[in-house]
Amino acid sequence: MIVNNLEPAEPQPVSSSVLVDGTGTIEADMLQIDFIKPSFDRRPNSEDPPKELLFLVVNRFLARLRTLTRAAQIQPLRPEHTFWRVDYIEDDGSPLARDERNIRRRANSTGEGRIVPVTTGLWLALASVPADFEPSLWDSLLLDAFGQLPNVGPAIVLANTALEIRIATALDALVQTVNIPPALWQWINDRGDYRKEPSVSEQFDSLLAAFTGKSLKEESVLWGEFQKLRQARNSFAHDGRALIGKSRREEVTPEIATKLLQQAHAIIDWIDALLPAEMQRPKLGTIPRSIESFIPFDVPEDSP
Repeated sequence: MIVNNLEPAEPQPVSSSVLVDGTGTIEADMLQIDFIKPSFDRRPNSEDPPKELLFLVVNRFLARLRTLTRAAQIQPLRPEHTFWRVDYIEDDGSPLARDERNIRRRANSTGEGRIVPVTTGLWLALASVPADFEPSLWDSLLLDAFGQLPNVGPAIVLANTALEIRIATALDALVQTVNIPPALWQWINDRGDYRKEPSVSEQFDSLLAAFTGKSLKEESVLWGEFQKLRQARNSFAHDGRALIGKSRREEVTPEIATKLLQQAHAIIDWIDALLPAEMQRPKLGTIPRSIESFIPFDVPEDSP
């Protein structure tokens, strides 16, 4: 099991290929923190110290490290997405003697894998996409939003931007199919004051209905999720926290954000269905998602 391999390498391998201040470096991927107190409750059903405390200490350390190093790639860790282990040892660092009533190790591991299955159908579909194909900006932004998870704020902002660009480009394409003078369409969308121009909600509602007879507001589920996504984006942009709800505000978790992004993708698919085939993006008809495999397990109580 992976958690059983969470041990410092001996000896520590020093690389001469990457130097810092002229000195060789050690590539590290494990953080060890010592918790010390007179005694710990080691009964099988106990949690001493609690994992909430473990990750509070770890994440406060990482926050300081991130601030000082300016390393944006350092992110808070979550118990359900991190390999971690607690070993109970003697004061001198030696293993505890076996005890039938108490455990010597507590661990939990969740493996998170993001995979892309390439089937025969997908391989054949790739051949149907022109060699000079360039992904649209809105589609790239939406995929980037999924890639940002579990970072809620950036994911929400990117997904909203993708929707804003998609509805604008869709309307620009649809206006070509109706008898509206280009100057009038330009005036509708650019009046020198954003407060006089159609809002994103109006684009998805009134303007889209004028061109296609369909409004996103008629799709109650998609419209509701669209409003949640907009609300989360606005609260994050203005307050630094992605919140949804009216009377009772709820913070958007990575799980909620994932569902909102999936609904954003469904909205874009819905828009695509209103457009001529040549204006639609290449697709297989499925909503992309991170295929995450969580494999929780308990280490036997008599593990060394």
